[in-house]
Amino acid sequence: MRVCLRKHESGNPNMLLRADGKFKGVVPQDFLDFLLKPENLPGLQEYRVVETIPDGVIMYMRVKAPGMKARDHVWKYTIDKRGGGSIFVTIRTVAHDQCPVTASAIRAYYYNSSEFKMSAEEDGGMEMTEFIYGPQGQAPSVAAELCAACRHDRHQQEGNGLSQQEEGHRCERRRRLSLCDWMQGFVILIGVISL
Repeated sequence: MRVCLRKHESGNPNMLLRADGKFKGVVPQDFLDFLLKPENLPGLQEYRVVETIPDGVIMYMRVKAPGMKARDHVWKYTIDKRGGGSIFVTIRTVAHDQCPVTASAIRAYYYNSSEFKMSAEEDGGMEMTEFIYGPQGQAPSVAAELCAACRHDRHQQEGNGLSQQEEGHRCERRRRLSLCDWMQGFVILIGVISL
């Protein structure tokens, strides 16, 4: 799994988070099934299907992290099943008459586009590419930590080592990240972008 963060070419203050992964033992439909189960979101308090549309669904979800006000989402899932078994999914925040903004939760903005396809190079392998636009140009803290760890790896490859303090922080980030298996990391990336 590789995660990168960069500025948007248009000057939009929201930064672009990209994740690429290769996986064994799963197929694109497994990822789609996972995305369509709000029960996988950490801190889920409630959810409901608001509307079924020809190429997807609109769902309402409310999530809560400890010490923070609840966030709610109205997500439109647009699903494009393509040739060769690949699936392209876009999840974006939308307004819907059945889901008015309330004072009890912060309405969070979210945009995610993902492609899941079987690998042409690796037999039985599946590849995923995901783009997420985060609010106010900030990546979720776990993604930011992962990006920092990736930057460290790049510096090490270029021969630009970090100070002992920076190295200690990197090791702590790696330790914390290694406590989560991939699926938990995926949930964090897609489910807590606004928390």
